[in-house]
Order: sequence, then structure tokens, then C-alpha cells
Amino acid sequence: MKILLASDGSQYSELAAKFLTCLNLSSDDEITIFRVVYWIPFLYDKESYFGALKAVKEEIAPKVIDSVLNILKDVKAKISTAIIDGSPEQCIVDVAAESDMELIVMGARGITGIRSFFIGSVTNSVALSASKPVFITKPPGCNKSKNLKILFATDGSDHSIVTGK
Repeated sequence: MKILLASDGSQYSELAAKFLTCLNLSSDDEITIFRVVYWIPFLYDKESYFGALKAVKEEIAPKVIDSVLNILKDVKAKISTAIIDGSPEQCIVDVAAESDMELIVMGARGITGIRSFFIGSVTNSVALSASKPVFITKPPGCNKSKNLKILFATDGSDHSIVTGK
């Protein structure tokens, strides 16, 4: 299985990485740890903006990747990494499609209601627009000492029947 693990460095994306350690992945499986550096317009000149973006990409983003690599150190799957800049929602969806990923794994903060409207939700946007299945983890995650229990809800549609296979 080819898995795209989107990570922003938050405890929620680290929880998503920890969830992958609970799966019985083999050396035939592949995980790509994916970090998007989001460009936010600064109030400064163009050179200052690009300097700040470069610093984030060169200093902070690799630390996020290293943290996730440490979590996944005992996973048998092949692990690769990628850091790009752009809109997280669009980059995650595009890279998953272009790289022929079979699953996108993300953590969710659990923001709901009016707050999610103003704050926005990368996870929600990816779940709605991705052409690939999206697995969203939420606290408390999984416990390796117990058997993993999954509730598969179906409405009988063609999509849910394919998902169940």
C-alpha cells in the first residue's frame, strides 16, 4: 500500500504517524511523509517574504519530518519524505493523485461549528476534494497492545461497496 502521511508538526499529525505504527505494514508498503510549507502573504517586501519562507523550509520543515521519522522508526514500510511549498489542501490532493497513493493519512484537531468556518480545516478540505481515500485520526489514537477495532459504516452505494473490499 502507498500511503501519503501529511504532517504539519502538530500533535495531531504526530498522532496520525503513531496510528500507522499500529498497522501491520510490511516492507512492500510505502509511506511518504509529506510536509507543505504554506506561503502566507507578509506585509513586508518580496525579498523579506522569500527569505522567511526559505528559513521555514530549510530549518523548521526538516524538524517536522525528523519527528515523524522518529515515530515511524520501527515500521517495516519503506519511508520517503517530501517538503514543498504551496497551499496544503491543494498540494496534498495533487501529490496523492500524481504519485498514485492509495491512502492519505492525516490528523484532525476536532474543530467544529463556527470556529471551523473562520479557522478553516485542511483535513476537511482534503477529505472533500481528494480522489483517494482519506483516513483521519483523532485522539486518543490507537493502542498497540489491543486489537484494532474498525467500524465500517455503509449506505449500500457503489462507493461504500468498493471501500469494503
